[in-house]
Amino acid sequence: MDENYLSNQIINAAIEVHQWLGGPGLLESVYEKSLAKELRDRNFKIQQQVSFPIEYKEEELNEKFR
Repeated sequence: MDENYLSNQIINAAIEVHQWLGGPGLLESVYEKSLAKELRDRNFKIQQQVSFPIEYKEEELNEKFR
């Protein structure tokens, strides 16, 4: 799958969520869960809120981003 096709599918999924939910105004978590469902419906294998370590000057910080 090339990156143009992939990005097109993701953008179309996000537009579908935006149109279905009626635009902005809801909590971020609602959009996140809706987009995850839309991507799964399009046969994407996704993970949500995956943590990864942050390193600064060769030292791992205790904080993790998601």
